[in-house]
Amino acid sequence: MSEETTCRAIEDVRRCLEDLMRASGIPPDSEMLDEFSARIDALYSQHAAETDAAIDGWHPTILDVLAQQIFLVDAEDRVTRANRAARQVLGDGIAGMDLSRVMQRAAIRSPDGRPLGKKELPGCRTLPEEETAGMRVLITDRQGKTKSMLASASPLISGGEQIGSVVGLQDITDLAAAETERRHLLRQMRAATADLLELSADLDRERQNLTRILSSLPDRVMIIDADGRLSYANPPAARYIGRKPEEIAGRTWQELGMPPEVMEGVMAAVRSVFASGGQASGEACHVRADGVLHFEYIATPLPGADGGIAAALATFRDVSDRRRLESALSDAEKKYRPLFERMREAVYILQVVRDGDGNPIDYRYLDLNRQGEAALGRAAAELAGMSVHDVYGELEEPLSGLMNAVARSGEPGHTEFYSHALGQYLEVTAYSPEANRLALISSDITARKLAEEGLQASEEKFRTIAQRSFDVIATSDPEGRITYVSPAVERALGYAPEELIGTCLQEIILPSSQRAFRQAHDAVLEGKEAECLQLEVRKKDGGPAVLEVNCSPIAAGGAIAGIQCTGRDITERMRVEAALRDAARRMQDLEFIVNSSPAIAFRCRASPGLPVEFISENVAVFGYSPEEFTGGHLSLRDIAHPDDRGRIDADTLHTPQDDRDVFAFQYRIFTCSGEVRWVEERTWMRRDEGGAVSCYQGIIMDITERKALDAAKQQAYERIEQNIEQFAILGDHIRHPLQVILAQADLMEDEATAEKIHEQVRRIDALVKRLDQGWIESRKIREYLQRND
Repeated sequence: MSEETTCRAIEDVRRCLEDLMRASGIPPDSEMLDEFSARIDALYSQHAAETDAAIDGWHPTILDVLAQQIFLVDAEDRVTRANRAARQVLGDGIAGMDLSRVMQRAAIRSPDGRPLGKKELPGCRTLPEEETAGMRVLITDRQGKTKSMLASASPLISGGEQIGSVVGLQDITDLAAAETERRHLLRQMRAATADLLELSADLDRERQNLTRILSSLPDRVMIIDADGRLSYANPPAARYIGRKPEEIAGRTWQELGMPPEVMEGVMAAVRSVFASGGQASGEACHVRADGVLHFEYIATPLPGADGGIAAALATFRDVSDRRRLESALSDAEKKYRPLFERMREAVYILQVVRDGDGNPIDYRYLDLNRQGEAALGRAAAELAGMSVHDVYGELEEPLSGLMNAVARSGEPGHTEFYSHALGQYLEVTAYSPEANRLALISSDITARKLAEEGLQASEEKFRTIAQRSFDVIATSDPEGRITYVSPAVERALGYAPEELIGTCLQEIILPSSQRAFRQAHDAVLEGKEAECLQLEVRKKDGGPAVLEVNCSPIAAGGAIAGIQCTGRDITERMRVEAALRDAARRMQDLEFIVNSSPAIAFRCRASPGLPVEFISENVAVFGYSPEEFTGGHLSLRDIAHPDDRGRIDADTLHTPQDDRDVFAFQYRIFTCSGEVRWVEERTWMRRDEGGAVSCYQGIIMDITERKALDAAKQQAYERIEQNIEQFAILGDHIRHPLQVILAQADLMEDEATAEKIHEQVRRIDALVKRLDQGWIESRKIREYLQRND
């Protein structure tokens, strides 16, 4: 029942009592009437004061939850109250300021840059009881940034009189969403104004919002009591159960046919909630005909009216896709890692280190295979994170030139050179699998180089080296007929040398490489060389192979007498390179998924201080960068509130002797700007093959707004309870005098007067019943909200 309705009912009671006194022959100025009227006035004043206090206590909570900048202006153009969003933009000292000072501080102006007059502001224009909506202005916030705002204002009415105005600002810098945001702001402003006038209507909206939020969540949400009986299930949960929401309430999970392999673990968590009063979580797996569903669930206590636990809120999250992705990544690692390790070439994965201008200045080792370890004489674990300059010294040319060129352009490159540090001829191919990453494939080609030098010195020496070389070495006449091929061709392609001598090279080259071969053949006949030519050829068994071929002319008497070719089978290398690129793309997709999530992912080493190995980029919502954690400058314990640090201390909670592998708890943290935020952390312990804890992985979610809403709802319950008591007292104080008057009427001899008194008493009793209905409705609202909380 609204305040205006209550006032009208009490005034009707007062008038009826006066008529009743006159009809009973009691003077209007009698002490009984004065005392009775004074008692009604006192109860009404107390009720009005309690209602005003409830509204005043509720109003800042509602305003601070809103994301829009909202402040109240009194009739003298002075800001009386501002919500948290407005204080963040305009400064904490805005309350109490005149609008002129607010304009000066925020440099309020029109979209074309013209300064606005004080009377042009929505807060002033609304004082004559007109409503201003959709006014575009520019302001400068306290960080000095210019923002485009949509300003709106509505009159603030109290007791039938205008006491000021409500002003709202909505950031519409993103013009594509400006119109939508403006409509949203107007709805929020009207809702906030209504909240100040009618508490019961606000509670109803909160209930509806809570229902819509639960309905829109992708997670499955259910309310379960200790006996396994469901009182609520949101639409995703109802679809999973296979029933309509109205068919679920009041039935046990067994009656609903829910899978025991899921619900037995959930009910264990629910019983733990009732026993401990804290949260409980776990994982479950549901095997269905259409596949396997993996769930993570968490049970949270819901308080009852008596302060105990009424039920548990069980939230299920489908992590099937994540599990499949993890399995796919693990399978990819198992599949391609052996190929990576067994390559005959040394493979290095490096991180590019750049200067302030973006130029590459150094490289850090991320990974390398066994051949790379053998070449450098160090293990991969020892080299991880080390600088190439620290390990190798000054890079030799042309290797440094190749690496820098690929790092700048992202285009693959290739070079061959003699390494004085290793005493070897090296063939190096470099490519960039992703931004700021470099992959080097290095082969020892000393034998090939020596073979080429021996060929130039002596044909006999050439043949000796060719017979022992792992590369395929061949010569042909100018027409392309093979005159010599080394025995390595049998190992590479399956042909015996004598099977190819006299045939044409073009016969074993596949159609996809015919054009490249003809262009290289023509270039060599012109006296040029063709290097790093990748040709697809047909093996003796019919299968394809990829040869990396270098061709050079054989000169005799000033003319081209033939062509000399060396080829290496790089089929396996090409397959590994493609696998590495594919794995890199999948890792990039996974990083995008993690960084786009509202949950912040992290991984910490199981060592003192829990140093952070990885944290997702969306930690920026708290004002920090991932490098501050991974660089060792910060740990998760450093940003925790001092009163909560004991809950995440490595010596108490994260202990390897604990038989739990999953933790879920809430605590406060400080953002980079010093703001205190509530977060919920879920941590998993990862163990090695021996069972020892190797690292901790988990997610952190911001639950500050949820905490604020819980506190606001508790305050509303308490205020409803007080209103119920006031309604009951007011009814009792009216009924007792009515009983006395009825008794007097029954003793009167004048039946007409007595009947008139009875009629007036019935009218008063009907009005009191309307008051009773008010507190009964308030009690029903409270019980309904508590059942659905």
